[in-house]
Amino acid sequence: SITNIEAVIRNLPGALQLPGGVYNFGGENHTDTFSLVRSLLEELGMEGALARMIPNETAFADNPRDLTMDLTKLREAGLDFPTTRQGLLETLRQHNFS
Repeated sequence: SITNIEAVIRNLPGALQLPGGVYNFGGENHTDTFSLVRSLLEELGMEGALARMIPNETAFADNPRDLTMDLTKLREAGLDFPTTRQGLLETLRQHNFS
C-alpha cells in the first residue's frame, strides 16, 4: 500500500521479529485511488487541480484502483501505520507542500 517511508523504517525492526505469515504492511485504507488523491488536493487547497480531475471509470471498470487494507493482524502484533492519507499529508508537510 502507499505509505509514509518513515513509518516503514520505524516498523521494520518489529516486523522482522514477527512469526512467519502474511501481514499487511503499509498505510491502512478504505478508499480508492481517485478519492484519495481528491482528498489530498482538497487538503492542500488545490482547487484548480480538483476541477480538472475526472475519474476514468472505463479504464478500471473491471479492476477498480481500490487501496483497501486491513492492519488488524499487524496491530495485534504491536505495530501500526498511519492511514495512506495521513502518511501522504505528513510527507507533504515535511517537504513544505502544504
